[in-house]
Amino acid sequence: MQLRIENVSRALADHPVLAGVNVTLEEGRVGCLLGASGCGKTTLLRCIAGFDSIDAGSIHLNDEVVAADGTHVAPHARGVGMVFQDHALFPHLSVAGNTAFGLHYLSSVEASQRVDEVLDLVGLQAHADRFPHQLSGGQQQRAALARALAPNPRLLLLDEPFASLDRELRYRLVQEVSAILRASHTTALWVTHDAREALQAADRVGVMRKGRVVQWDTPSGLYTRPASPDVARALGDCALIAGVMDAEERAVTAMGAIAVSGQEALTTGQNVSVLIRPEQVKIVSTDNIISKGEAYEQSTGGVHAASTGHQKGVRAVIKDVWFHGSNTLCTVVLGDETEVKVMATPSTSIERGATVTIAYDAPFTAAFPA
Repeated sequence: MQLRIENVSRALADHPVLAGVNVTLEEGRVGCLLGASGCGKTTLLRCIAGFDSIDAGSIHLNDEVVAADGTHVAPHARGVGMVFQDHALFPHLSVAGNTAFGLHYLSSVEASQRVDEVLDLVGLQAHADRFPHQLSGGQQQRAALARALAPNPRLLLLDEPFASLDRELRYRLVQEVSAILRASHTTALWVTHDAREALQAADRVGVMRKGRVVQWDTPSGLYTRPASPDVARALGDCALIAGVMDAEERAVTAMGAIAVSGQEALTTGQNVSVLIRPEQVKIVSTDNIISKGEAYEQSTGGVHAASTGHQKGVRAVIKDVWFHGSNTLCTVVLGDETEVKVMATPSTSIERGATVTIAYDAPFTAAFPA
């Protein structure tokens, strides 16, 4: 089932919540809407489900118009399933009872077979007779997913389904649920404010800002070629450093000349902002640990080029260090006071105040007109 949203707008009390949203999600694909609270993503989900009406535009499920000027198909007639943030399981029904709730149109034998199929799909067959209060948070989420999948919805909507779970469980469930959706060939759209969740789970991701989907693309396309600095920041740690375009489609920056690509044409001599992500920078060498004051004094005279073997880099001072186990994230300050983040291996010995040589280490990055 294809979902197509065309120029959808909605206002509440004269305040625009959705402002010309355009999204196309192909059949069998998993899509995700990413954005901060208040950007309109849950409202858009409610409009797709039919809980809210729209003021302009149209929503299509395959070739059927379910919402448009003068048209509003009732929620129960759209064939859309929904999983809520709080699971909304019936406490007096078992897992099997919750799963069977929407299967009244089937015979008891057919309903029982369908419940078995879905519980096997979500890995809850052994817990069919348990009640919601006897399940862990992750099991409750899978039970809610089973109930939504049981009637074979044309489209499944998920409203921040993992927001109440702890971090590690959340990301494990993101992988499990996205695998379940693909195994069942379900077209699904969920909303989140967690960039890692969106990039990990979806075939297509839309970044929402102020009621608009400002970019709808593959996770890789969004991450490597964001349409704007706001999109770049929404997808994780980054710095935007000043540069000037040269004749070879490179930006000359405090870190040297960097190959760039932009959503719009960039011309020689143009001032640009260059996107630098932590994994695009490596620490080439470290000096002996010195005091923070001495390090800043050494680097304030400008950017100093250094050569280590076949790699060239620039001098920088470690400002902050965050050890994450699998990697170490650092903020470094260049001689012109430009700050960038660097991803280092856990074995790299670095401390605040140390001087290091860093080098840009990626084939290209995005750039935006300054």
